[in-house]
Amino acid sequence: MDNQRKFEIFSYVSIGFVAILLVLMFAKLIPISWYVPILIFSLVLLGIRFAFRFYFIFKNKKNKE
Repeated sequence: MDNQRKFEIFSYVSIGFVAILLVLMFAKLIPISWYVPILIFSLVLLGIRFAFRFYFIFKNKKNKE
């Protein structure tokens, strides 16, 4: 499997995981004290996704030249 495909899988899994956490938060199945750590974790995942996306964009541009 190439890196682009691995990134897509990571991207969809992370979005799904954050969506599940969000549903659990709305259903009040997660204690309120966990909201901040979950938010931080979600923002870190978002940052990782953006970093990899920019990496692959620049890598593809470089390969086309």
